[in-house]
Amino acid sequence: NTGISELNDTRAGGSTNIAGGMLDGLQVLSTQPGHYGRPGATHVMIVMTDGRANQVPNSECYSDPARQWVNSDGSAGTNAQDCVIYYAYEARNNNVVVYTITLGSGADFDLMQAVANMTGGVHRNADRPEMLPAIFEELYKLMFLKLVE
Repeated sequence: NTGISELNDTRAGGSTNIAGGMLDGLQVLSTQPGHYGRPGATHVMIVMTDGRANQVPNSECYSDPARQWVNSDGSAGTNAQDCVIYYAYEARNNNVVVYTITLGSGADFDLMQAVANMTGGVHRNADRPEMLPAIFEELYKLMFLKLVE
């Protein structure tokens, strides 16, 4: 199976495990023992979502009181939002820049903006699929700047 066929076989099911995707990305990008990141390289992750975090990859990520999401009205976030913030901290601590892209109007813009801010990335929203090429072009230019800094 190729990556393209995996994508083609993907179907929406109402679940959005943003933290699980971030965890998988960190396993590849981190230079910690047991991970695959190349020391000295610039590490960049792009997180794209059209939804709101509602799944968790484990219980560890929502158990740290210092790494939890607080909504703009001051209310506590969900376990799934806490996990996204937890892995944003992990990304920052492992020198991984996270660029976030939200698709459409149903995504959690505030959470994705916070992840980008915490890690030195940027957040962009694509209201329509036609906006994606310009967003990817912008992110490519930003990544290239990080590579030459």
